[in-house]
Amino acid sequence: MPAGKDGEKRGEDKPADKGRNPGKRGAGHGAGAGTPAPDETMDVTSPVCGREQLGQGTSTVGTADATGRVYGAFRVVNTSGAACSVEGGGSIGLVAQGSTSPDRVHVVDHTSGDEATGLPDPATTPDQLVLKPGQAYEVKFAWIPESGGGTTGCANPGPSPTPEASKDPGQSPDAATPPGDGGGEAGGGEGPGDGGSAPGSIVLSHTPEAGEPAAADAKVTDACAGTVYRTEALAAP
Repeated sequence: MPAGKDGEKRGEDKPADKGRNPGKRGAGHGAGAGTPAPDETMDVTSPVCGREQLGQGTSTVGTADATGRVYGAFRVVNTSGAACSVEGGGSIGLVAQGSTSPDRVHVVDHTSGDEATGLPDPATTPDQLVLKPGQAYEVKFAWIPESGGGTTGCANPGPSPTPEASKDPGQSPDAATPPGDGGGEAGGGEGPGDGGSAPGSIVLSHTPEAGEPAAADAKVTDACAGTVYRTEALAAP
């Protein structure tokens, strides 16, 4: 019948859950044929959170385990009086401090099967979060030291040898002073893994998808070389 064909064609032209990964939706989203779950209805009616609606940013950094792995999270609250939605996990900035070289630290997205086994499975991450007033989202992260580099990611070769002062009997004491000073500088290098210098640290900052400014930062100490794995926005407890 024509009406039946037209109805069937309209159904084919409109794929279910367009732009979303059905495998990442919660069980509550399939609540009966033709009846959207409450969360889906709110997804449609809640505008994207503006930066002015997101505040009270905080961070937590756990204690390193025996292998130097550290887990932490950023938390951001909807401080406005209206519900709004968050899509994406924003950005994670990184600043290397002390003897840590920025070239030896990287930030990547957490994926299934990677080394950050303590982070939630990305397959369970929602495409969109709706935050009611006072509700928060989290972006979790994990610091994994570089393999073979110990708990900091950089193997420490031990103290650097100090050049011996010249023993030339014809050299005056004043002339022997510069080599001694130069040796002190050589032994106090700030490069990653240099003997005698403590490993540096990294400071991570989270900026919401809505834009600047950053909401919070977190410091991971004794981080010399390795990878930071980060999640997308997750519903906060």
